[in-house]
Amino acid sequence: MDIKEIFQEQIDSVVTDEAKKAFVAWLLSKAVPTVKDIAGDYVARLKEDAKDESGWNSFRDGVVLPLVIYGGIWLAETALNRVADDL
Repeated sequence: MDIKEIFQEQIDSVVTDEAKKAFVAWLLSKAVPTVKDIAGDYVARLKEDAKDESGWNSFRDGVVLPLVIYGGIWLAETALNRVADDL
């Protein structure tokens, strides 16, 4: 018996409503805040670099990439909050 077969036999005991709730709660309490902190530092650096750029590169670093980063985080957090409300 290989690991895949063992996992398939045990999957019902692993994928439970309690496990799903705990995972979503962990994502909201630990993962999302950590990602926000990292994103804040990264976006600050992008905006700093944008000052030394011109044209499209300045717009990319100062507006587009921060918007995509913060928009992605907002979307993920909003989805997780809705999932948490439904669990």
